[in-house]
Amino acid sequence: MADTEYRRGNYSINTEQAKLDVPFIHGFLNESSYWARGRTYAKVEQSIRHSLCFGVYVGQRQIGFARAVTDYTTFAWLCDVFIVDSHRKLGLSKWLVECATTHPDLRDVARFVLTTRTPTNCIDVTASSTRSRTPNGG
Repeated sequence: MADTEYRRGNYSINTEQAKLDVPFIHGFLNESSYWARGRTYAKVEQSIRHSLCFGVYVGQRQIGFARAVTDYTTFAWLCDVFIVDSHRKLGLSKWLVECATTHPDLRDVARFVLTTRTPTNCIDVTASSTRSRTPNGG
């Protein structure tokens, strides 16, 4: 699978794993998220290796992240989605989810899932993220 890059103004989203700032990702997940507190650095590294990852950057500095856990055919789970506070409310989260759900390797996946415990902050991705092509979702 080839690396993909998306651009919008000074921001970019890239799927190149070598570009990811793993200490930054671990720091955010372990210290600022409610869902991954206590996750070890080794577990973050392992989860990145086994996922299709999306880094969000301003210039060369990473400011966000998401990863898709998927079989590339029937199911994809978008998780560990975040944008740092200083870059929120700019539409970057919505753009990140849009890039993930329309990525060339994921756009034909039958079912795409994104969950949150805070639905008031949930991004409306119903057009692409809840797609299902068969009655049983398979």
